[in-house]
Amino acid sequence: MICAFRQLAGRALREMTRISGSPYSMWRDIALTNKKHLSHALLQMEQKLAHIRENLGERELGVEFEVAASVEEGRKTPPCRSRDKDGAPDLG
Repeated sequence: MICAFRQLAGRALREMTRISGSPYSMWRDIALTNKKHLSHALLQMEQKLAHIRENLGERELGVEFEVAASVEEGRKTPPCRSRDKDGAPDLG
């Protein structure tokens, strides 16, 4: 499953991390141009952080952290090359 995520993220993930070091003026313009979408994404992040704060020590939160850790570990491994018969990333 991790391999599928990495294949789907692929170039987009590399590009996002590459542009993260861009100058402030570029990020200001991106934020102003995408105000509606950025506002929505920030709200979702705030809600997720509130969920984490409210559930510290709960078993459910532990499971979420385990999933996040497995995704992070998958990010560190070499890219997967397996594809299904139609050429799409193999999700198995």
